[in-house]
Amino acid sequence: RSEAMELGNLAVVLRRLGRLDEAAEMSQEAATGHREVGNSTSLGSTLLGLAMARHLQGRPADAEPTYREALGVQRAVGNRREECVTAGNLGAALQDLGRLDEAEVALREAVDAAERVGALQVECVHSSRLADVLLERGRHEQARSPLRRSVELAERFAVEPLLSSLRVLESELELAAGNMDAAEGALEQARPRLADAGDPGARAKFAAQAGQLALARGDRSRAMAWLVKARGGCTAASPSDLRRVVSRLEAELE
Repeated sequence: RSEAMELGNLAVVLRRLGRLDEAAEMSQEAATGHREVGNSTSLGSTLLGLAMARHLQGRPADAEPTYREALGVQRAVGNRREECVTAGNLGAALQDLGRLDEAEVALREAVDAAERVGALQVECVHSSRLADVLLERGRHEQARSPLRRSVELAERFAVEPLLSSLRVLESELELAAGNMDAAEGALEQARPRLADAGDPGARAKFAAQAGQLALARGDRSRAMAWLVKARGGCTAASPSDLRRVVSRLEAELE
């Protein structure tokens, strides 16, 4: 048991360092050890870590069954806090696979579970993902409620990187609803952190939304300049929400 625990702890460190191949290998070994000794509680945590490593590698199809296995174990042992994390991550993987109806179901379950156990920061993250899925499905008005809840919680806990990303999502929603001034105002709130700094994927999404706003204003040259910036942070392994907004801008500029 102690060896499996040590492997699992090392896998967490490796994943946080971005050494995902090693993290996945260590998690797999730890999971085997936990199964052999019947340590279901640790098995659920380790399977979650393994799925996360695979997901971060850009392999959502491989992550999905592992998330589902982790979820089954966590439910069996009654680990409600970890269950809401896993359900939300499963929803994110399903979104990346384009299975938006299933993603919505998983994310609603995750948000409800997080609310029940008082895991407000988890609720914050998964509410933002739910809003994004609803927006991707064209259900703009339904996206407002989870987006509003996520912004409220992000402000409460001062989760600044997420809050900036939420402003980009809010801008996307308002533009889709035809509210140009509100869309520009929301994006302007995200500019200080995302225009020139922060996570490359978040910067790319900011640039893609800025390009959409420029295009809506009829400024194609400025929209193209933003598209160049957006492409710089978008790869085939990027999350589906980023690939979606970049691809949509590319299509509209053809």
